[in-house]
Amino acid sequence: MQQSLERQFFSDQRPKPESAPPSPPPLEQTVDAPRLVSRQSESRQAALPPASTDRQRRLSLTEVREIQVQQQALFSEATVQARLNEMRLAADFEEVRFLHRVQPLKLEVQLPLLKRYGFAETPQGMRDMERAVAAYMADQPDVGQAAKQVALLVMGDIWPEEGD
Repeated sequence: MQQSLERQFFSDQRPKPESAPPSPPPLEQTVDAPRLVSRQSESRQAALPPASTDRQRRLSLTEVREIQVQQQALFSEATVQARLNEMRLAADFEEVRFLHRVQPLKLEVQLPLLKRYGFAETPQGMRDMERAVAAYMADQPDVGQAAKQVALLVMGDIWPEEGD
């Protein structure tokens, strides 16, 4: 410590360099600063989640109720119920296995609804229609009840009992 004091290592005791002439004022920049994100990477950005896009078809409450009545009629048909029973047996009445197997049939049965209400006739179109119907379930108890009835028609004996 003593040596440091003797050699004047501390800033207030160090000899100060002669002051340099003041630097000129900064020049105005005429060139734009480089972009941090290139235009090329903008085109490769991830897509917005489906719920946040406006491409999704919105249904009126009347349309939702019409769809649900038609779904109940379609899934109540004897031929559709027979195919659903075969699928339940093939899935050994296991819910997850059945849900994977039933998707193509649900699409096939609901194709007329997808076309009529302006949804794509694809699995994505079916999911979009289900989302559009589900948008009313919280505010409209009858829509929720009708959705449950459709689910019961599709799931049959696999649907868990109330209170399980």
